[in-house]
Amino acid sequence: MPLALALFALLSAFAGEPTPAAPPPAEAPPAEALKTFEGTILSRSGTELTLSTTGGEVPPVGATGELSKHIVKQMFGAEVVMWLTIAQVKVTAVGKTTVTISIVEETSVVTVDGKKVDHFTKDSKIQLSWAAP
Repeated sequence: MPLALALFALLSAFAGEPTPAAPPPAEAPPAEALKTFEGTILSRSGTELTLSTTGGEVPPVGATGELSKHIVKQMFGAEVVMWLTIAQVKVTAVGKTTVTISIVEETSVVTVDGKKVDHFTKDSKIQLSWAAP
């Protein structure tokens, strides 16, 4: 008889009132539009980088954003092209064809044979993305 009581309790639980549906999620605020420009690294002095601009709108002084490096690798017989985010940066100066940025935080640390790879080498193709005001 205990098995019958357990079965009755289980069936009663499933036959109860349906549970109300969850309310729809609130709409998320629109994501800030990102602006980008591409260029190359001209020089590095400590945490300061000077970039040459090759396309896109130039960021204003004080803008913060992400610096990505263009990577091309051969993997499994195919060429893989990607952007690797390498640092959080802040724009410190803007010229006619150059932008100077300060590295706030390196976000990609890669080691090869126990040595850290320098992502900030001269002539590296880069992309800077920042939130539009």
